[in-house]
Amino acid sequence: MAEVFISYRREDSQHAAGRLLATLRDRFGRDNVFMDVTTIRPGAPFPEAIDSGIQRCHVFLAVLGARWLTIFEQRQQESSVDHVRAETAAALQRPILVIPVLIDDATLPSAVQLPADISDLAARNAQRLRHTSWESDAPRLIAAIDERLDASPGAGESTWQEWRQQARRAITRAFADRVFEKFHPFWPEWKTSGLPRTVDQSLSKSPPSAGQASCESLLLLANEMSRLLREQEVVLTAVDSQRAQQRLKTALACAARLCLDPVVRSRLRPAGSAAGKCRLSAPAKEIAGSMLIHREKPEITWALPQAEGGAPLEDDAAIPITVETGDEASTRQKLAQALHASFYPSVKVPAHIDEDTQDRLRGANQVATLLGENRYLVFDGRNESALTSTLEEWISRELGTDILVLLGARSSPQLFLYDETTLITLIARFLRMLSAPEWNPR
Repeated sequence: MAEVFISYRREDSQHAAGRLLATLRDRFGRDNVFMDVTTIRPGAPFPEAIDSGIQRCHVFLAVLGARWLTIFEQRQQESSVDHVRAETAAALQRPILVIPVLIDDATLPSAVQLPADISDLAARNAQRLRHTSWESDAPRLIAAIDERLDASPGAGESTWQEWRQQARRAITRAFADRVFEKFHPFWPEWKTSGLPRTVDQSLSKSPPSAGQASCESLLLLANEMSRLLREQEVVLTAVDSQRAQQRLKTALACAARLCLDPVVRSRLRPAGSAAGKCRLSAPAKEIAGSMLIHREKPEITWALPQAEGGAPLEDDAAIPITVETGDEASTRQKLAQALHASFYPSVKVPAHIDEDTQDRLRGANQVATLLGENRYLVFDGRNESALTSTLEEWISRELGTDILVLLGARSSPQLFLYDETTLITLIARFLRMLSAPEWNPR
């Protein structure tokens, strides 16, 4: 269901509406914003699709450019069909948020200038979007939409409780393994309750703080387990140690995902959804942070950085794209070469990626996707102007991978309930603990 509906006149505000669409999809996800030219499938009945979109949305944006009223009056005089009037009237009859969006110097018509069925539009508080100050104007509109969506059906305590219960079940499963039996004497309640007391108590906290508390308790648990191994109070075989490490990483990944706001996350299209492969939004500052959204098992591809001073944690299957984009053909080659280097790091990247190599890359990514290791081409949201729709389609079709766009601090409210950088640093410290000699006996 698209939660936000964009209504506009093509002759009046087509380009601004397109820019608004891109802005909102970056924030709320591609499938949660309705606009006729991109949402309605070819051959679908137009009036029915429009009516369905309006009846199911929670926010209706009436985009008004400088000629909106003039075109409306012309349609009135000509007695011609005015789809925008019908959309607006239908939206005003529903208990949803209706926001007039004024483009540049457009003005909101007065009630006397409008017929009775849409006169209430004049009483709605408008939001202005200027071409010259879009980056500062758009967040105010996004905040208003966020507030409404947070209050919509499906948000609230029930979502929180479900989110927390899922995490608890998954963490309990991670610890339900014989490999931890040697640690049970040091945490007696573990054997009967299924969890060490500190982890159990953390998961019982109020949902907004449960994620942070759980991650911190798991870090302290791993630290204490490291001490027991180091002092040989507990001895594990190499095989059991590797098994314990994987289970601990799984538990931490579940706790880390509990640090995400479930309401915000629910608006983001997951990888491999019915919408098909294409662009994914990532309101995160770090690539590893964005992977908590888009991977069911992010621990599979967690990696410690090779160099100091950069991101504290990496995802070894996410490929940051820093190449300078040029013409379409050369850009495609650069993207294919970046993917080749990720899949085949020990093989020299060919100067030219031919169709056969593209086929192999696409096949490799399809297999990796089955294992939860699928590659992502990651673009910085501040520099995505070169990411054209045709290039997106080519990446999806020929390389078989998703595009991830980092939005950074532009999104409001934040996706993370625990400071993102602190969370990523905690995970990195956790991984370093498990890479110590006591966890890796020869």
